[in-house]
Amino acid sequence: MFESCNAPGHIQVTERADGCQGADLWHVLATPAYWPRWAPHIQRTTTTAGRPTLQVSRGDVVRIDGVGPTYVTATITHVEEPRRWDFRVDLPLGHHIEAGHEVLRDPVAVRVDMTLHGPIPGPAGGALLTAYRPLAALALRRLVSLTRDGRR
Repeated sequence: MFESCNAPGHIQVTERADGCQGADLWHVLATPAYWPRWAPHIQRTTTTAGRPTLQVSRGDVVRIDGVGPTYVTATITHVEEPRRWDFRVDLPLGHHIEAGHEVLRDPVAVRVDMTLHGPIPGPAGGALLTAYRPLAALALRRLVSLTRDGRR
């Protein structure tokens, strides 16, 4: 598990999930088969375990097909059910991106949080993550809407 921070090469996006039950939010967030329903840049997911409808488990490898011929392979590195899961995507030239996904509950609200850490050197690394921020925010809003409306 990695910790979030606000240093260069890191972004954090949080969305309030008013009206959502934490358990429902966790189920949709942690089940790869649901990811294309709320993340507009994901077209399909396939797990190496051949269990597309089950929630993530540490060690699972998930192929995430994007728009067109693009895809990444993510390895689930940490799971704290029903609160947090992380994955790592290996990139060319020995670089990688780590992403944390968390359902936060407090007496006032339920929130969902996504943190990305990409220790990619130079301006390209920061630009990549900065460019991803609006897409991540849109995905989390769609996740909350889908869960609140019970449309899984």
